[in-house]
Amino acid sequence: MKILVRALLLSSLLVACKGKGGDAAGGDTKVASCLSRSMGGCVEYNAANLAMGSAGLASLCTTVDKEAKFTMTACPTEGVLGSCAMNEHKDYFYEGYPIALDRNEAICKERSGTFVRGK
Repeated sequence: MKILVRALLLSSLLVACKGKGGDAAGGDTKVASCLSRSMGGCVEYNAANLAMGSAGLASLCTTVDKEAKFTMTACPTEGVLGSCAMNEHKDYFYEGYPIALDRNEAICKERSGTFVRGK
C-alpha cells in the first residue's frame, strides 16, 4: 500500500510540473529523466519541462524516492513493460511497478495519453 501511495504521489507531482508545447513522441531533442528502480518506474521529461530549468525537476525526482536518479538522458528502455506518452512527459513501467500494467493502460488513456506495451 505504501508503494502504491508513493506511485500515485509521483503521478500527482508530475501533473503539477505540466509544461506546454513539445511532443510526447520525441519531437524535441532535449530530454531528462527520473529513474526510480525501487518503484519500477521512470519519468522522461521533454524540452517544455526543461524550459523552467532542471534544478526543480531534479529536486522533484527525489521527493518521493530519495534513491531516484535524475539525469539529462532518456529513460532506459531495457526491461520496459509499458509506457504512457503524454504532451508533458512519458512514463515508463518496469517489473516491480506497484500498479498492474492493465490499470496503467486505463489510467494513461483516461488522461489522453498513448499507451504502448513494451518499449
